[in-house]
Amino acid sequence: MHTTRSFDGWNSMSPADDALEYKRRGYQFVVFTDHDIVSVAPEVCDDTFIAISGTESTSETGHITGLFATQPVPPDLPPQQRIDALAASGGLAILAHPDWQVGWNEEKFRDLQGYIGFEVYNGIATTNAEREQSNEKLWLNGLNSRGWSNRVWAVAVDDSHEPGMIDKGWVMVKAPTLTEGAVKKSLESGAFYASNGPSFGVLGVMKDAITASSPNASVIRFIDQEGKVVSEGPAAWASYRPSGTERWIRVEATTAEGRTAWSQPFWLIPNSPKVAFTSIWGGGMALVGQTVPGARVHVADRGEYLGSVVANDRGDFIYRARQLTNQPHDFWVLSTAPWPDHVEGPPTLFAYSP
Repeated sequence: MHTTRSFDGWNSMSPADDALEYKRRGYQFVVFTDHDIVSVAPEVCDDTFIAISGTESTSETGHITGLFATQPVPPDLPPQQRIDALAASGGLAILAHPDWQVGWNEEKFRDLQGYIGFEVYNGIATTNAEREQSNEKLWLNGLNSRGWSNRVWAVAVDDSHEPGMIDKGWVMVKAPTLTEGAVKKSLESGAFYASNGPSFGVLGVMKDAITASSPNASVIRFIDQEGKVVSEGPAAWASYRPSGTERWIRVEATTAEGRTAWSQPFWLIPNSPKVAFTSIWGGGMALVGQTVPGARVHVADRGEYLGSVVANDRGDFIYRARQLTNQPHDFWVLSTAPWPDHVEGPPTLFAYSP
């Protein structure tokens, strides 16, 4: 949010008064994002509400908000240097309003490092469904090109510059306590959802299925890495059990009017491979099993690494090696998701005796 300390905050309020207006409306925390200046209001913080320092680095090369930042950064620096400077001051960098006239393209979204998220919805810039869909497409391509280790979270914001602009977009954070440290950790790890209207009542994994409910949406959709709606159900309760071919799944709860709550992506990490040691056609022995399609399966025996094989598009694999004879073995078998995710699942350990 922007206060009278921003160069364009002439219709806003002081940091303390602005924060208290959010508190009056039921918010538990806010972040100041005045342009190229850090604002604080410690006098309004208590056990039920915290006002967090921050800034918006404003440049023709793109706007970057720094949540928790304690120092502004020179706006004439290149984007990567501004992200690095925000991080050095304790900030979490967010790429602001990609759908605005000063936004972010797919190349920058993919190549910049060290930012944790972007604005899938901005109360000023995201003025229609086409812009919202463009932001979602940018997110999809960024997730797929950056991979699991460089995941990008989606936030929704008011970008308020006056009281009438409040309640346009927000995030709901899952945190054990209402402290700056706990909120920051949750934002860093993606333990939150974004919304410009509806809320989630349930959002998580139950009995191997991604499950969600919403008290004020009309439908829940499950969307994969190709942007395909793989399942949808009533907002009262919906779930989706991944088939194993997905890289990630995200959830949307949508109202009849088109307002949306966005989950962060649920990334599919390979389970322990299902594997058996058996004789095969043509003679000899082999490890035969199943894992995530396209995963690389690594094999070791009694502490010695033997090699690897890539699972086919159904997740099936057969590993053959001269060391695989009909004698006792202590196998260690581990799957690594395809690049760029390259995340390891837990290993399968089993002993074989003829």
